[in-house]
Amino acid sequence: MTGNRTKTIQELNDRFRKGDATIPGTVIVTTGVQALLAEAEKSFEALASVVQGFDDFCKDNDPYGEHDFGKFNFHDAACSGKSTSTTRPTTVGQKTRPIFRRHAAC
Repeated sequence: MTGNRTKTIQELNDRFRKGDATIPGTVIVTTGVQALLAEAEKSFEALASVVQGFDDFCKDNDPYGEHDFGKFNFHDAACSGKSTSTTRPTTVGQKTRPIFRRHAAC
């Protein structure tokens, strides 16, 4: 059962990271990342493209296989991204659905 749960979390994290609009969530960008974007005269979309293209998951940066953390370089700065998910009741019945947040820091 744990393997199926991990695979489901991995797939949802991948879809959210890649910008799938059917996965509800919020992207949070730290003030440090905002300053880097301004200094580099880059758009949020440029950073999002790097995050969406990230797929270098291995045991060192993804020990649980959930694809919920990544380290990458953006405009000569070492950055990281982290996905967290929570569940909340939906308006239909007692089903729950994941709500994702993606944090980026440099």
